[in-house]
Amino acid sequence: MEETITLAGKEYEIRKSARRKRITVGIDASGAYFIGAPANCSADTLRKTLSKEIETIIARVEKRIGDIPQPREFREGELLYFRGVQYPLRWVSDTSAPIFQFDGYSFLLRSDARGSEAELLGRWYARRLFDRLRETLPAWTKRLKVAPTTVHVKNVRTLWGSCSSKNSITFCTRLALVPDDLFEYVVIHELTHLLHMNHSPAFWAEVARHIPDYKERRTKLRKNGQNYKWW
Repeated sequence: MEETITLAGKEYEIRKSARRKRITVGIDASGAYFIGAPANCSADTLRKTLSKEIETIIARVEKRIGDIPQPREFREGELLYFRGVQYPLRWVSDTSAPIFQFDGYSFLLRSDARGSEAELLGRWYARRLFDRLRETLPAWTKRLKVAPTTVHVKNVRTLWGSCSSKNSITFCTRLALVPDDLFEYVVIHELTHLLHMNHSPAFWAEVARHIPDYKERRTKLRKNGQNYKWW
């Protein structure tokens, strides 16, 4: 069950991580307000730390990211990303057609699937990402000489990937939407955490050894990340 805290009349989800060193406040791609905190940080500590400044902090966050993204309407012709390319959504009236498919040119949803668009797309993207990881991970794990214990695909909306202290890696379903260069950056980033469980100079040096332009890719992912969602 998710842990929440209410500050200045607004509810925030508390998202803890053993790798996090500082408290952060943000708004994710779904419009949910959250507080990122170290694993050992209690709700009382967060309340004491943030109560006086939370309104100023969140105002800065809202100004920086602009308006909170609104849910998709899934209109005919609306564009959706897959591997960095946008494809239109088409509604199909033929009830004998598959309820959802991608034909290489369009996302085709049957008319009676209205209301389930996000769920159908999410499942499809997860399968495509799993296939993509199965194709690419063996070569990169061999090159970096690492071996994750498990690899998961989950719709973790505020993270592109994560690596646990038990060497388990999780990739966000949204990676199915990004261009190949950004996908590669996230994969190498998380695999490198199997060597360095931090963001130390040694960590970034290892990342740079495999993708020298990682700074440019990281900037592009941060700048355009909000575009890569289907809900």
